[in-house]
This record gives sequence, C-alpha cells and structure tokens, in this order.
Amino acid sequence: MRFRYTAWLVVKLLAAVLITAAIYAAAQVKTVQDTFDGILIGFWMLPMLFVGMVFLAVRDQRFRCRACGRRLRMPVAEGNYGGMLLDHPGTEYVCPYGHGKLRVEVWISAGEPPEWTQYGDMWEELFTPRAAGPTRSAPPE
Repeated sequence: MRFRYTAWLVVKLLAAVLITAAIYAAAQVKTVQDTFDGILIGFWMLPMLFVGMVFLAVRDQRFRCRACGRRLRMPVAEGNYGGMLLDHPGTEYVCPYGHGKLRVEVWISAGEPPEWTQYGDMWEELFTPRAAGPTRSAPPE
C-alpha cells in the first residue's frame, strides 16, 4: 500500500522537473544566453522555481495518507499549551478511509518528526460474513 504514497511523490517531482525544463526550453528559444535576461532566467529564476516546486511537493506529501496517498482530513487539536513538558500540543489529521492518523507537534523546539499511527483493517469485521448460528425466533403469540 505504501507504493501509492511513494508513487504520488515521484509523480509530483517529475512534474516539477518537466515544468522547469519546458520553461527553460521556451526561454532558450526566445532569448540568447549571453544577454542579461537569459542569464537571469536560466541561472537564477529557474533554479529558484524548481526548488520552490520541490518544497511544495514535499510539504504536500507530509499531509498525505501513508497507505493510500489521499489528503488527510479532519484536523483535531490535542494537548495543552499550559503543559508543555508532559502534554505537548499538536494537531491530528485522519485518513478518511481509516488507514491511520498523523500527529503533528506544535512544539517546534522538540524537532520531532510527525508521528504516523497505522490502524489495522478496522472495517474488515463489518464486511465479514457471519457464521451460521442461532437465528432470531419468531415473537411469542
């Protein structure tokens, strides 16, 4: 299942590379590299654009489900700002399909990465067929 999560990141990074290459190719045709505009676009602006797109892709990936790759939803604030030593404040995001939750600490000085909690297959028991057992009897007359 983690394949979708990683594949989505690879697709976003490839899109960043292709967009940057297309802009570079369009600028290469219209300008001569020896001019100030060509140097400005090719040497300064495009690398900044590429780094910005990679940053946004990685930032977006942080808030995706590790199992299915969908955006995490339903942010819930947890913790207590008065108890910074024992009960760190944070925000939990939940996968809408029940794969898990992500806890992001608000306490920046901790430097801890977000904590992903994988849920088991919690919907499985709802869809398993019941064993043949006693059925409900008719009401007494």
